[in-house]
Amino acid sequence: MSVVYTHLINYYGHAIKRKEEVVHQVFAGKPDLRGILIRGGYYTDLTYSGVEEWIDKIIDGKPIDFAEKAHLNLLTNRDAAIAMILSLRLADNPVPVLNLAGAQIDISSQIGDIESELRKHEGYEHLVAQFEPTTVTPYGLIANGQALIYAIGQEPVDLIRNIERAQVHWIANGGYRRNEDQHVGAGMSVGKG
Repeated sequence: MSVVYTHLINYYGHAIKRKEEVVHQVFAGKPDLRGILIRGGYYTDLTYSGVEEWIDKIIDGKPIDFAEKAHLNLLTNRDAAIAMILSLRLADNPVPVLNLAGAQIDISSQIGDIESELRKHEGYEHLVAQFEPTTVTPYGLIANGQALIYAIGQEPVDLIRNIERAQVHWIANGGYRRNEDQHVGAGMSVGKG
């Protein structure tokens, strides 16, 4: 009996890697040419996802299952814009490559804060989060952006402020969302077949 291991092929990721290789080739041997590559993570603009999936489940009384997704980065558009502007001074040759990503969080540790913040809004005073009886997944697609933050000297917006004042406030007050699932924070696992 043989076991075949399959893996998820991330075509988008491979395409980005190839683009980075092209940039390095263009800059090679041209010392007067300087540049920087910033790998951007998903931002919390309610387009690419953030904690709104869990906020919606609390509001709708649906159980939250941390076995599916439990880890993600949170970064505001404000912080992304500031980091991009400040990163221009890091341009060099060879071209440096840095990640632009927000705080790495285990969402299960933030549900209590989300629930408390929701209760401050009219009509949500009695909300109680429901949970599936599962184990929190130890996996998630998260990035480490500390090297860029250190290099530009700009700390991102406080995580709790981001969740409470941005996402919870926006959703509780009827803010517009695209509700597109970009699978932000979803783990990639190796399957057996």
